[in-house]
Parts: sequence; structure tokens; C-alpha cells
Amino acid sequence: MRNIFLTLSALWVIGLFSCRKDSEKSFSDTPQITYKGISNSRINFFDTGVACNITLEFTDGDGNIGRKEDSVITIQDFRSDTLYKSYQYPFPIIGSEFRDHKWLEGTVRITLNTVFFTPRLDSLHLAEKKDTLYFKIYLKDEAGNRSNTVQTATIYMHGD
Repeated sequence: MRNIFLTLSALWVIGLFSCRKDSEKSFSDTPQITYKGISNSRINFFDTGVACNITLEFTDGDGNIGRKEDSVITIQDFRSDTLYKSYQYPFPIIGSEFRDHKWLEGTVRITLNTVFFTPRLDSLHLAEKKDTLYFKIYLKDEAGNRSNTVQTATIYMHGD
């Protein structure tokens, strides 16, 4: 899986981790994520320089996420409420310097480039040069616990 992650330059996951000194915090052992926003909701699918950042916050009560490649981020592309494509990538490794406690909390920014924003290949969407999508995202920790699923705002694609 590491080779897949390293060779797919279409997705860069940057973890910005903010473990706090508050040792009295308590979180579920099942990871939890919160959708915080998207940087660009209008994408020109002919613009090769365009990128879209999705920001999530996460917690994990037993901290077994991001220690090795067994924890994953799944990104599902939905078009017209139907699953179109699904992508799975290793969660970024979180160094021991950020592991002061059993639990973890932090922020993850997922950067997607135009490879993720291609129109459906049917006559309607190709003729109109328009499409819409949204992503559903969830995490799995090293024990296989699946987080809640969050949904992004709708992304509008065009070919002008």
C-alpha cells in the first residue's frame, strides 16, 4: 500500500496534529471525524493547476491511528447520490513526538488535484460540460475500527 501512496501524486495528505497536554480528555476508541470545510467548490476540469483542499478534524481515544500504514482514509466520490469511484490511502504517520497521551486529536488536510474532477463520460455531461459531485470520507484505525462518515459540500465542475 505504501507504494500506491507514494506513486499517486494526485493526493497529498498533510496531517497537522495538535496533541494537547490535557491528560483528562476522553475520546471513543473508534475514530471520530468532523468535516470542517472545502477550499474550492467550483472546479474547471480543464484547468490542470486547480486543487481542492478538504479539512477534517479527528479524535481517536486509543491513539492507534497513524502509527503505521494499517490506518486508512477512504474517499468516496458520489455523483447523483450514486457511488462513482472510491479511493483508499494510508493515514499519515504521526511521530512519537506528537503522542504525549494514549489518545490523539488533530486536523488533516486532504489535497485533491484535477485527476479527481473528471466529468462522467456520458453524452449529457460531456455535451453540457458540467457535472456535480460530493465526497464521503471515513477513517479506519489499526484495529479496523471505522469512524463516522462525513460528507463534503457539493462541488460544481465545469469545462468553460
